[in-house]
Parts: sequence; C-alpha cells; structure tokens
Amino acid sequence: MKKIILVLVYIGLQHVYAQKPETVYSFAKEWKGEEWYLDQQKAWKKEVDKNKSNQEAWMNYYYATRALSSLSDESGKYHDERQKIVTDVNKIIPKSFAAYFLTHMDKGVGQGGEEELLKAAAIDDNYPRIVESLMIHYELENNPAMHTKYAQKMYQINDLSSGMLNWGYNLLAEMEPNAILLTMGDNDTYATWIVQAVFNFRTDVTVVNAHLFTIDNYRNQLLKNWNYKPLDVQIAKATQEEAKELQNKIYNYLISGSRPVSIVAGGVPQFKEKWGDQLFLTGLAYRISQTPIDNLSIIKRNYENRFLLDHLYQNFEFHIMNEHDKYLGGSYLPSLIRLYEHFKLSEDKVNSEKYATLIKMVAKKSEREEEIKAIFE
Repeated sequence: MKKIILVLVYIGLQHVYAQKPETVYSFAKEWKGEEWYLDQQKAWKKEVDKNKSNQEAWMNYYYATRALSSLSDESGKYHDERQKIVTDVNKIIPKSFAAYFLTHMDKGVGQGGEEELLKAAAIDDNYPRIVESLMIHYELENNPAMHTKYAQKMYQINDLSSGMLNWGYNLLAEMEPNAILLTMGDNDTYATWIVQAVFNFRTDVTVVNAHLFTIDNYRNQLLKNWNYKPLDVQIAKATQEEAKELQNKIYNYLISGSRPVSIVAGGVPQFKEKWGDQLFLTGLAYRISQTPIDNLSIIKRNYENRFLLDHLYQNFEFHIMNEHDKYLGGSYLPSLIRLYEHFKLSEDKVNSEKYATLIKMVAKKSEREEEIKAIFE
C-alpha cells in the first residue's frame, strides 16, 4: 500500500512539474510536442485566472493555444479558443499592450491588424515578438529606415542564434549583384534581413519572402523599386486554385526580368515541377536561369572565397535555436557533395579528402549520416 501511495505521489508531482509555466516560443524558434503545448495552455490559463492583469500570462496562453490550433487533430476547437482569448483580453484589460498585440497577431500579417500593432508599439516596442512584427510591417510599408531599425533591434535582443546569422551571411554572400533572393519562412528571411541591416552586407540583394510576395500592394511596390513594368495580378481576390496560377505568372515574370533570381534551397520543392530544368545549385540556394550556367565554378568560388564556415566546425553559443542550427547545417550537404565528387573525379586527393571530412562532420551534426553513406562506399 505504501509503495502504491508513493507511486501516486510521484505521478502527481510529475504532472504538476509538467504544468509549470514556461515561455512558449514560435515554431520557428523551438518545436515541442502537442502534449507540451497542452500542458502549457493549462498552466498559463491558471496564471491568467490568478491574475487577470498578467499580460505575460495572456500572451503565453495565446501562443500555446495557437500552437495547438496547428498541431492538434482538434484544430478547429483550438482556433475558436484562440479567438476567445483575444476577445477576453480585450474585455478584461482593454487598451493594454497584450490586447492590442494579440489582436494584431490573430489577424495575421498584412490582414488588417496594422493599427493594433502600432498601438501596441506605442506602449512597448522592445518586446521581442513585436520587434519581429514591426520589422515585417515596415518592410511591407516600404519604409527602409524603420525596417532597418527593427532588424538591428532583433540583433540587439539576440533573437536569432549566431549560427543562423552566419548561415544568412553565407546565403547572401553567394548571390550575384543586384539579385532577388526568394526565401520561404521566418528564419531564412530574418537571418538575411538582419545581416544586411547590422553589417551593411550585400544590401544590393533584395530578400523577398515568398509568402509576403503574395500581398498585392507589397509586390507592386517591389516591382516599382526594381523599375519593372507593373504586373496586373490581384491575388487577394483569387480563389486558392487561381492564386497558384497567378503566383506562377509572377515567378515567370521575375525569372524573365533583368535581375538574377535565386531561391533558398528549402523552397526548391515548390519550384521543381515547373522550373526544374532551370534550377542550378550554387551553394545554399538555387539560381533560376533560363540559360545554362556553370554552377560548379560558382559553388567552388563560394566555398573558397565567400563563405564563412567556422560555425560548421564549432559553436560556442548557447541559444534556444541551437537545434535549428544543427539541422540547418544539413543545407550545406548538397553543394559539399557536389564539390567532393568533382575533386574526386579530378583526382585532387587533398581537396577530395578535405570535403569528405567536412561532409561527414556536417552530416553527423545534422543527423543525416545515413543519407551520405553510399557516397563513400
């Protein structure tokens, strides 16, 4: 009987521990399982119930619920709960930072929440998540000075890891002059924006997030900035199927323009079906070109003259995004393998061994060792 009681106490303590409130980050920074977000939703709800004016509790309660609305099989349920949180926070602590900012967050980027974003910023523009939102807002508003201000602030608050920024530096470094670089998510976009803003590096490159590029006013402004003729495309009014066709029309227009266009490697699946024969690996990105290019020479140039690779060998920083850094390192593998195969075929033993060693090390760190086994058999 005593043992049973002890086991029950232990299980109870484990449950309490699991529900200890912890900061809930976006998926782009930290990925947890569904059960963790469920525990955090309950834990932060308790904090809200204890103190209805606890803005940090409201924020984390919302973030946990938002994560569940993406992860859970009951996504509709959590979507409704997320919206209720926004309604409740506006009733209980109206005109507060949390009320304004969560209203903005729930509407989404470019979806009409700009007024609430600026009202939240007037209260506190140093909160990490609002810094990110303001950086995006001023990019969409074509306000380079303010965009740069908040990109620099992202760096100052250590929002991205050094490994992520190093990767962003290398991604920019491989671009051709005045290139358009298409990025796909938060991390590849932010890393390049921050490196440009803080280090004034490769500011000739225009980093275009593919999602943001679907916003009509923003896209039209970029075309104007590039001195491209206007393109009569309105995605906002299109159906999902129509929007896909219109996006293809936009990308065709970009590819045929005067500026070189590259896409970050993670975006290749989206482009491969239609433009597969026009994609040329150059390092961490693929150049989209209607005519063949000597991409092997470009890869060699990048690794020998442009890339900073110390972060692949050793990282001396603890950051919440270290796990992302580890897997991001795997994006070097396709171009490293291409170099290794070239030097092996050329019977350049020194360089083939050099890149073989680097490939094995990067594959181990990024947990992709199985993928490279056949290369060295």
